[in-house]
Amino acid sequence: MHIGTPDEVIASLRADTTLARVTDITVQVHSVDPPHPFILRSLELVAEKVAPALGWQRGDGLGQRAEKRVAVVG
Repeated sequence: MHIGTPDEVIASLRADTTLARVTDITVQVHSVDPPHPFILRSLELVAEKVAPALGWQRGDGLGQRAEKRVAVVG
């Protein structure tokens, strides 16, 4: 589990030896029921800060698969 600011999560994921072998990341946003804007902000931070810092990108949805993909579960 990797929790914290975008920089903390990036550092934690980079230190995780399994990262080199994964092809997909799944994100669970909050285990309680926070206000919707908090959930959206968490998703934005993963998409805009964490994933790109690790060389991950969004799949295009057109059948072309990115080498490393991010899936977000809200």
